[in-house]
Amino acid sequence: MTLAAAKEKLHGIIDHADEEKVFQLLLLAENNDYKTPVYDEQTLGMLRERSAEYLSGKSKTYTIEESTERIKKHRQKNGI
Repeated sequence: MTLAAAKEKLHGIIDHADEEKVFQLLLLAENNDYKTPVYDEQTLGMLRERSAEYLSGKSKTYTIEESTERIKKHRQKNGI
């Protein structure tokens, strides 16, 4: 795709976008210091493994309420 074609496509998207989408696109365009994280193969492997364990039910997960309670108990125990 050429630059001109990409710009034309973006104009079409913006012309037909609702208010929320327009502001999301503006935020994305103005946040020019955002960089896509780059992970090495070891990190990607670990993330894939954890994801698979979560999806298969092998790993224990907690609700936000359970996590908050665990943090509170840890802080009380350690004087934080």
